[in-house]
Amino acid sequence: MMCAHAWDACSLGEDTRYGGDDYLARVGELWGVTTVLEFSRILTAAAVVIASVGLLVYAMGASYYNPGSFEMNLGLVMMIGGVIGSVVGIIIYRQTTED
Repeated sequence: MMCAHAWDACSLGEDTRYGGDDYLARVGELWGVTTVLEFSRILTAAAVVIASVGLLVYAMGASYYNPGSFEMNLGLVMMIGGVIGSVVGIIIYRQTTED
C-alpha cells in the first residue's frame, strides 16, 4: 500500500498491512472508546488549569487597593467553570473505563 499524502499512516510509522475495509473496521471499533477517553482526559486537565488560573485572577483583582470587580467576577466564573468541567471530565472518564 503506497502513501498518497504526507499525513498518511506510512509517514506516521503505523502498520499499513490492514489496508482497505479491514483497516477501516478496526479504526471504527476503536474510535468511539478512544475518542471519549481522550476527550475526558483533555477536559479534566484543561478544566483544572482554568480553575487555578481563575483563582490567580481572583486574587489579583482582590489585591488592588480598590478591588477590581471585573477581575474578581472573571476569576469566580473561571473557578466555578473549571470545577464543573473537571467533575464532568472525571465522571465521563469513570463511566468509560467501567465498560
